[in-house]
Amino acid sequence: MIDARWALGLFLCLTLPVILTGSAGHDGLAYDAVTFHLPQINYFLAHPGNLLNYPATATTLPLYHALMGVMGRLAGLTMVDNSTLVVRLVHFMISAAGLILLTSRLRCRLDAPMALLLALPLATCWYVISGAVYFGTDGPALTLVLIALLDWEKSRLPAQALLLLLVAGTRHLLLPFVGLLYGIRALAARSPATLIAVGMAAMPAVLMLAIYIRQWGGLTPPGMVAALNPKGLFPYALLGHLGVAGMWGVGFGALRFPQWTAFLVERKIQIALVALNILVLTLWAIVPTDPIPEAGRFGSITWSLARVGLFGHHSVAVLIMAMAGATTLLLMALDLKAAGQLPSEIMALAGFLCALMLTYAAYQRYSEPMILAVFTVASIKTCGRGKVSFGQALPLLGLCLLSIGVSLHHLLPIKG
Repeated sequence: MIDARWALGLFLCLTLPVILTGSAGHDGLAYDAVTFHLPQINYFLAHPGNLLNYPATATTLPLYHALMGVMGRLAGLTMVDNSTLVVRLVHFMISAAGLILLTSRLRCRLDAPMALLLALPLATCWYVISGAVYFGTDGPALTLVLIALLDWEKSRLPAQALLLLLVAGTRHLLLPFVGLLYGIRALAARSPATLIAVGMAAMPAVLMLAIYIRQWGGLTPPGMVAALNPKGLFPYALLGHLGVAGMWGVGFGALRFPQWTAFLVERKIQIALVALNILVLTLWAIVPTDPIPEAGRFGSITWSLARVGLFGHHSVAVLIMAMAGATTLLLMALDLKAAGQLPSEIMALAGFLCALMLTYAAYQRYSEPMILAVFTVASIKTCGRGKVSFGQALPLLGLCLLSIGVSLHHLLPIKG
């Protein structure tokens, strides 16, 4: 039967050849793996106990790199590189585990065609694929996020604490998202005891992060890619990431087109949408949105399209995409609420995208896997056993085909 497992099979076809041939790739996360992550792994392979005062070559906390170093020591290695199959497969299995978990949930909750359709965006996303095949924290961190998203029932305090700790230690950029996810669920429970429990669960992760912030003097190690990690607030990043959400919002929104258009006839929702988009317009009018790599506006479909309708330092294309993203978040939240679900995923995603304004470089890789994970999980809850026409599925299928093209462009020919 054609179901979500076909998407998983496609993912394996795109990823395993790269790993089994020992390809080092040539750009993006492949470059980061060779330049930043492998040197950090090899340091911890040689010095497994020095987890605090160490020479940093990667911007994240050292849990992932220390783990890969331990894997190398267990394999009797003196160095890990892209040809070290055993360690690379461990990285791949950790990274692919989240997609496998999602595929299983899709098959349980949805009819086969819908399950396949919703599995495709993450399975074909270049940043998910490259995060799985190249050494780095992106793939393992996405698995942790998917575990948090798919835990629909209330998880116990130890499980929450462990997951938050793993997220902080692996990729602390994502800690606000998981923290907000648990916090919003606790607030919705309207139980002081539940809220206190979540606060207690977050304490180990917050404490660990605080130790490293004190050690580093900030969120990244001192001198680590200083040009791309300056301190400050960068509002254009929010517009850029909303643009990515807007692109995918077209695909996911088409699946719920009748329901979403029904929302638009309600006056209070119309007012909310107008107010939300006025905020986006105001932000767009204040900050520049022209594509300038030196200013952090590069590495995203949003900035690639930013030259369309460019007036001075302001891009109409960015404005339209950002408005589409904000509209998608609101309508998806309303859809979840109408289905009797708490829109915690959407609220946490909105908070996470706002938190990315602390990051100078508005890379698509920072937000797209998170956006796809949230949109997919939210769609599981709203679509249920419902069916959609081919016309409704076509926009999302088209975006997935585009993703496959982007992935193949990076992967073929495989460069070693």
